[in-house]
Amino acid sequence: MAKTIYIAGLGLIGASMALGIKRDHPDYEILGYNRSQASRDIALKKGMIDRATDDFASFAPLADVIILTLPIKQTIAFIKELADLDLKEGVIISDAGSTKSAIVEAAEEYLTGKPVRFVGAHPMAGSHKTGAASADVNLFENAYYIFTPLRLTSPDTLEEMKDLLSGLLSNRETILDRIEDFKERLDEIGQAMTKGDEEQIWNFFNQAREQRQAMEIHKRGGVDSSYDLYVDVPDEEDVILRILELLRGTSLVNIHINEENREDVHGILQISFKNAQDLERAERLITENTDYTVVIK
Repeated sequence: MAKTIYIAGLGLIGASMALGIKRDHPDYEILGYNRSQASRDIALKKGMIDRATDDFASFAPLADVIILTLPIKQTIAFIKELADLDLKEGVIISDAGSTKSAIVEAAEEYLTGKPVRFVGAHPMAGSHKTGAASADVNLFENAYYIFTPLRLTSPDTLEEMKDLLSGLLSNRETILDRIEDFKERLDEIGQAMTKGDEEQIWNFFNQAREQRQAMEIHKRGGVDSSYDLYVDVPDEEDVILRILELLRGTSLVNIHINEENREDVHGILQISFKNAQDLERAERLITENTDYTVVIK
């Protein structure tokens, strides 16, 4: 069943939320409030909302869900104002404020006994950018959306809000697109193998190697990172054991000996660690206690 969603506050959070709800629920009507004419115009032009107003009270009685994405003081003022309006019975009222106690107290004070449902919330997402012009439908991907239920919150309220917002918090479409890309690339290499096209096969794996090496694997939020140390070790008895004894107490992820393209009897011992602290400690210990060449990459 189509619903009417009223988002009060068309800044970065509110406008991004409007974009996501419009994408995931195209049959829903999205109403928007903002004092700024420029923000309202941007939201309308970009299709974030269907109708806009600078009079908060005018759209509130039309809504099935009201989300207040405003500064704390204004959120509290609007909660107080909603208590005196003729709203739809069972309307859900929520917010996006980072400070919950004052908002929850206001909701309990002004909305208790009213035919409404309230659930506090805080989407833990953001950007250095601001305003409706910076709205991003992917802003909430993989972010926590914290609900703070209270006596005015029923279990079905949470379920309805989760249904409304679930698409915002996932990267389903992005993953599906990447899967399709992956399938296409697999088909390409499969055809190359069928034809025996050695050049295309080599290019495929060489490109994969170059892309992997270029990835920012130590960047938080990127591919699960490891921190690698390379030790140029001689072919001597117990050399690996000697190094491992030095590294007792560090968090090793993997150990690998690489003898590719080596013309002497030395090998490259690659040791991967979970964090930079263990990597630095290992480099210091090996350098101080051996004459082996140590390289960090």
